[in-house]
This record gives sequence, C-alpha cells and structure tokens, in this order.
Amino acid sequence: MSPQEFPRAVWLGLHALAFFSGSLAVFSATPITSCETLVLFNGKDLSNFTTWETVHGREDPDRVFSVVDQIDGAPAIRLSGQHHGGILTKERYTNYRLIVEFRWGGVTWGPRKNGARDNGILLHCQGEESKEDGNPSRVGEQVAEAVVHTLDSAQTHLASLWHDEPAVLVTASMTCGSVRDATPDLAETRRRVRDRVGIFVLYVQEAHPECEASPYNPNQPPLPLKEKGGHRQPRDQPERLDFARDFSRTYPTVAQIVVDSMDNTAWVVSDKGQELKLLVGAGGKLLFKQGWLNSDRLPVAGADHLGKNPATL
Repeated sequence: MSPQEFPRAVWLGLHALAFFSGSLAVFSATPITSCETLVLFNGKDLSNFTTWETVHGREDPDRVFSVVDQIDGAPAIRLSGQHHGGILTKERYTNYRLIVEFRWGGVTWGPRKNGARDNGILLHCQGEESKEDGNPSRVGEQVAEAVVHTLDSAQTHLASLWHDEPAVLVTASMTCGSVRDATPDLAETRRRVRDRVGIFVLYVQEAHPECEASPYNPNQPPLPLKEKGGHRQPRDQPERLDFARDFSRTYPTVAQIVVDSMDNTAWVVSDKGQELKLLVGAGGKLLFKQGWLNSDRLPVAGADHLGKNPATL
C-alpha cells in the first residue's frame, strides 16, 4: 500500500455503542507511521480524541460521547446519537490499517426516531472540523457534511453533489416568495453552467409557513396565505419531501432537487437562509457565496475560481 497521510479520523456516528482498537492512533507535525499496533482507545477516557457536534461544536453538554465500563465484556466508547457529530483523532497517520469493532445501541433520535440507524468512518479527512462554532461555511473552507434526501426518499450526502465536478447549491422552499420570483434566474443559471457545473436546489424548512412564525424572523406575524405557497412547516420527513415534490412539479426546469433532513443540518451548514447560492468545488471547498440569485454574477465568480471563460462555464 502506498503511504497516505491521514490528517484526521472522523467517526460520524448515530445511535451506536462501540470500542476502538487498531492501527490508528491535534495535529503532530509529521504523520505517524508505526510497525507496531497502536491502540487508540485506552479503555478509560477519550484523551486520544476530540469530539464535535453540529449543535454544540466541541462542547458536549448532553454527553453524546462517553466511556462505559462493560459492553460485551469490555470498556467501550458510547455515542448516544442524540446529536449529529463524531469523534476525531488528535494525531495524523500514514500507511496504516484501521480495525474497528462496534455494535448498535437501541435508541434512535430526532428525524431517525422511527428510522434506520446511521454511522460511518471517514478516512483521510482534511482540515479543521466545520461548524464547531455553529456558524455557516466560509469561502475557502470545506463545506460540512450533512445527510440529504432525493425526491424518491433515498438518502445521500451533500458531498456526493460535488464529488466529481463543481456544483451550485441553491437553498429554497415553496413559501419563500423571493425564491419563486427568482426561479427564471435560476433556470438561466442552469442553462449557462450545467455542462460544466452541477446545479442543485436544496429544499430546506419553509420560510413563511402557514400560521407559524418565520424561522428567519420569529417576531414577524405569519403572512397571509395569498402571499406564500400555502404550506405549514412540515411535521416529518415524508411531509417535507411532499412539499419539495410540489416545488419540483411547479418549477420542473429549475434544477435537480435534494431535501434537507428534519434536523436542518444542511440548512445550517449552507448559511441558514433562503435563496442562497453556493459554488462548491469538486472535493467540497466553498468557492463563492451569493446572497441573492443572479445568473450573471455566478459564472463570472466561477470563472475566477475554476479558470474558465465565463462564456463557457
């Protein structure tokens, strides 16, 4: 195996009990290479790791991450799954084999309360963990990971949208009047850049839900029904998917649509807004952020970052 640098290991786990051992072990100046087995979990504490949550960053007031004495006869790292997040190694490694043992716990939370469990291991992760302070991605940063859904209810991840090519991500909901007014502009953006860049709408929580306060201005009275699309804030994931399908039927030529989970993680990492347009490079770095849709500005900005002529982007 050719040497590969491992800046950080991230285990993004929900609803799991696990213990770690193996050839892994913030940052050291030089990646660690060892001919001997390195056991990261010492059976007592998480001193070889840092923790991170999308809700609290590096704080863990709800004890999502803890060490328990006996799971299947041995100490274990427990991840309750109450909040989305993970543990990260404090050191970096090269040329290694990772061995992990885990088993599922019995509780699921939030949008997964009645759904399947979900966790995973991310290898060769780059840079600082995102959203540790609860702020949205900044230009030049990696866009944080989040689970999203396709219109046919399949789960995927934000990272899959820009895995092979740059992508434009636009946040929207049916009850945002400015989004509805800007759909011709978004369709024009798609026409101009779709041969070079993926175009996606991220359907997020409703901007002006019927008979409910707006998440953007809680003190503003709900708008009359005639001024919005007529949706309440969805109560569960299937209902949000239905609203997104309604948006797709109403504006069929705008873009491919993915739908945020009910914990609104993708909305948080994308900037907590409606009608935001993000240009993300292949690999996940945020290249450009635009607060309002404009089909002329995005190709010019994209050309600056991708080295392409605006006319051909």
